[in-house]
Amino acid sequence: MQTRPPIVTVLGHVDHGKCVSPDTLISIADGRIIKAEQLYKELPGFGYEEKTDGGKVVRTKKSISVFGFDGKKVKISPIIAGWKLKSPNTLYGVELNSGDKVITTAEHPFFVFSSNGKIRQVRADELEKDCFVIVPKNLKFSSDLDKVKNEILQKLLITGNWIVFLNSAKAYNFLQKIRKYGCVKLAKEGFLTTGFDSVAQDKLRLRASDFIKLAFHFGYKEKEIYSMVDCIKNSSSKWRAGHTSPRLRLPQTRNDFIKLGYVLGCLIGDGYILEGVLDNNDKEIHEAYCSYLKQVFNVKTKIVQGHTCKRVINTGGESFNRFLTDILSLPKSNKSATVSIPQIIQPFKEMIKPLIEGWFDTDGYVSKINNSVEITSKSELLVREVGFYLLEYGIHSSIYTKNGYWVLRIANKPYLNIFYKDFNPRVLYKKERIKEAVGKSSTSRIFDLTPISGKVIRNVHFLRRLLQLDIFDPAEEFRAIIDTEVSSVKVRKVSKTKSKNNWVYDFTVDKTHNFVANRIFIHNTTLLDKIRTTNVAGKEAGGITQGIGASVVTTKEGKKITFIDTPGHALFTKMRSRGAKACDIAILVVDASDGVKPQTLEALQLIKEAKIPFIVAITKTDLPAADVEGVLSQLEKEEILFEGRGGNTPYLRISAKTGFGITELLEMITLVSEVSEIKGDAKSPLLAVVIETSKEKGGLTVSLVVRDGTLKVGDILYAEKSECKVRGLFDYQGKSVKEILPGDPGQILGFSILPDVGSIISTDKSLIKESTKVSTKKDQFKKIKEDEIPVILKAKNVGALEALESSLPAKVVVVDSSVGDVLESDVLMARSTGARVFAYDSGISNSVLKLAEAEKVKTYKFKIIYELIDKLQEILLGGKEEILGKAEIIAEFPFNDKKIAGCKVTNGKIVKTANLYLERNGKEMGRIKAVSLKKGKQEVMEVKPGEEFGILFEPQLDFAIGDVIVSVAK
Repeated sequence: MQTRPPIVTVLGHVDHGKCVSPDTLISIADGRIIKAEQLYKELPGFGYEEKTDGGKVVRTKKSISVFGFDGKKVKISPIIAGWKLKSPNTLYGVELNSGDKVITTAEHPFFVFSSNGKIRQVRADELEKDCFVIVPKNLKFSSDLDKVKNEILQKLLITGNWIVFLNSAKAYNFLQKIRKYGCVKLAKEGFLTTGFDSVAQDKLRLRASDFIKLAFHFGYKEKEIYSMVDCIKNSSSKWRAGHTSPRLRLPQTRNDFIKLGYVLGCLIGDGYILEGVLDNNDKEIHEAYCSYLKQVFNVKTKIVQGHTCKRVINTGGESFNRFLTDILSLPKSNKSATVSIPQIIQPFKEMIKPLIEGWFDTDGYVSKINNSVEITSKSELLVREVGFYLLEYGIHSSIYTKNGYWVLRIANKPYLNIFYKDFNPRVLYKKERIKEAVGKSSTSRIFDLTPISGKVIRNVHFLRRLLQLDIFDPAEEFRAIIDTEVSSVKVRKVSKTKSKNNWVYDFTVDKTHNFVANRIFIHNTTLLDKIRTTNVAGKEAGGITQGIGASVVTTKEGKKITFIDTPGHALFTKMRSRGAKACDIAILVVDASDGVKPQTLEALQLIKEAKIPFIVAITKTDLPAADVEGVLSQLEKEEILFEGRGGNTPYLRISAKTGFGITELLEMITLVSEVSEIKGDAKSPLLAVVIETSKEKGGLTVSLVVRDGTLKVGDILYAEKSECKVRGLFDYQGKSVKEILPGDPGQILGFSILPDVGSIISTDKSLIKESTKVSTKKDQFKKIKEDEIPVILKAKNVGALEALESSLPAKVVVVDSSVGDVLESDVLMARSTGARVFAYDSGISNSVLKLAEAEKVKTYKFKIIYELIDKLQEILLGGKEEILGKAEIIAEFPFNDKKIAGCKVTNGKIVKTANLYLERNGKEMGRIKAVSLKKGKQEVMEVKPGEEFGILFEPQLDFAIGDVIVSVAK
């Protein structure tokens, strides 16, 4: 028997990171640049919001994805939690030489590049002038034209007073359905708000809101609905075919939208938005602008002489003006100071490039003094947004102010050269001047500097070329800089500032634990992250992959420690329990300022049940509210006796932010391991514990940790109810290996039936014992009571299935549960038992869906566990009706002789056309019908979680504040 690496889990306090100001711009992988406050508001659609100390948190499984830095490359990862917390009085503004500035809480860490090549984390209040902060050099946004079209449809629906003219061929089936259904009947049901003679007489003309509601009613998808529209026009509220302006062709093709991008760029620069005119003297701009307006909108133009320059006017009239302001949301007034890139077009990145070209043509110039491209605007937001989008092409730009204008500068040879090659200004003399500037410029004194000497970097580049890279691998310390994934920029100034807002925001990002805010990497650190990046031989920030729920660190002394990852939310108690039972040692983390919380006690109970030694790590000891003595006293009441206080449980003060105490913690883990005599014999029969299972494209995968013996490719393995031959073996980093030794985690392929999580796997059949099994209740033959719901559960992996089953509402009876996609056999079982099928992060093929439809079996698919649970609760509360959503009445407003209910959606969504009823104290008060549903001043068809709205309903039941409006499917 030899000493093996200890297997360790971290339990207890889950840190939510640090915070930024509400107006901080964050780059989203879907192409949008949005403020932190807006991003937080979007998250409840992917999870649910709950109160936390000092504010609120939205927990999601997988939601909006952002860019982050993993220590080597820029990666895209989903946000798994969003935080809205009370703002401290004092915040810190960190400004870089590039003009980028972010306002954060004092403890927020930044990635700092040191002169020795190490990437370290430094708090905002500890940053110093001239230190180098890591910033992204490339951001590769996704692109989706359909998203833009869908948003245009929504705008046509809610802004009102639009007429659509349909394409006779593409809308043929739709018109046939109208005629079959009957226009009179549709009018009575509220789908036609004005006369229907235009439809009946084949004029192919409908009010936009009527058309879109009808198309959705008949089951058409957004893409089909959009393609049926040829033209739109502004109309009065009284007459469907009001003659207020000409028709405007609706952009349809990819090229239409690219040309529209250039038109918008010109208008952003030299346009008078409210009248839809362009004031500019350049002939090349006139030619492109007029040509694109004709091709995209079928609008004619005319050039006239204005007071100071030539003016391009068009025949689009009010239709064109409203398309710019009501559909694309360009500002109606104070354009120069408030204009920005319309958020509606941001998901289609191919529009952004021509927009920048149009803006440069109208508001840009090439400085002969600085040999740089300069584009000016009164709008700071516009300048900063474009700075983000230039990173798509690897172009760094700096931002500064001059004479009351914001200026975006592209300087230095590498970035000017990319701009010259990739961008196509229509003004030829400007293109030539960019070419001249490229020839005269040099490298950047802002973005191409590093704290590492130029000689060292030149030597690395030379060796890489000499040895063809695959032989020579440069030091990890500056691989990211050399590989051009990121750059380092000097800090110009760090200053204290008074908070101007009540709230600050933070976002927990899966895997990278950081995101890009105001073009700077913003980091949030958990204890396990810090352990992985402190005292780890040959590794730097984020350099360890965690693909299988476990990872390995090697201390400077050469000691290996295996860590098992365990999720922190209450729904995943069983998963944390599994982590504790598979481990040799636990670390119980307690927040010095929060003290012992319910999750602390839960973690402590898991440790006691597992009967393993543990170390108490007290974090956040640097905060003013920290009370280490109070924490120790609280734990002593739970019968924990500490070293030096009459017991033998060790405790340490640590910081996940600064790394304080992490070295001592790793040393303590090693000491506890030696005292506990944790040993393993590589020659013994294999004994491993399953920590996760899943069904992937390559087959069934089993993640495990080896406690004894050696796991090899080709081994015959035995589990409780199955056996297999190992045909694929991978280490904790996902690399293919031939063997895994005691104490190490790994992943195998070969099982045809997944073993239970927490069970034992061995090469010796006699060692297999009954192990804790996932509760897969098979109540197929149980008589279901009237108030119970029979369900069949499917999930991607066993851990998810455990979390789901442990959180089911009462009166939900699990007929069957298993890992993998929904199969035809699941549908047939559901039919015979009267069950519904719920799939959590599992697939349902079209053939299975068709079978379910034929057998009248209801199937539900969810990406977020909380939504699935909410749906079950809604079904239970609503009996046989499917509850779509609920909204609480929070205010009432008089309206003529009636009352409008001011509401907030608490879960699901409120749909105007759905059945509604008023609920008080859980009892239905009466059925109602929505006459009007408005967000602000806009009439809408539905409202989503967290949104506030006003509703006028009939009959006018006597509602009260605190009553609930319930939306149910028809």
